[in-house]
Amino acid sequence: MGGVLKLVGGFFSGSTLWWLIGAVGVGLFAFAGVQTVRLDAAMARVEVADVRIARWRDANIQNMETIDRLRRARSRIEVALTEERDRRSRSEARYKSFIEGVNDAPDDGCVGPAVRGLFDSMRDNGVGADSGDGSDRGGGSGGADIVRAPPE
Repeated sequence: MGGVLKLVGGFFSGSTLWWLIGAVGVGLFAFAGVQTVRLDAAMARVEVADVRIARWRDANIQNMETIDRLRRARSRIEVALTEERDRRSRSEARYKSFIEGVNDAPDDGCVGPAVRGLFDSMRDNGVGADSGDGSDRGGGSGGADIVRAPPE
């Protein structure tokens, strides 16, 4: 306690050593205060940066989930498109064969055998398959009984 009294007494008596020691003490106290304020400001900036990083991380996670969902959807769409292309090419091939069958029918003769062949191929392909209700039509001669009228 005596040192403090000497410091205070020297402060008022004009001793330069005590003035210098007092000034250094006040300077150290002020420096410590400024550094504490700077440290608090730096900690606040770190907390703000942590919050910003957390938001960016959450947004990144959501974006990655969206990208994965879109990739899965794209692959499903590509599979569906491939299946539809295959189905369409099969339908076009079947239609082409039907048209060829019709076009191969004689111009001035009986078309029954050509039409019967078309219907048989449709039954074989599952088009218009038997419903099982006993309402089958056919079983005839396939147009063999048709008699063409003589030209006039």
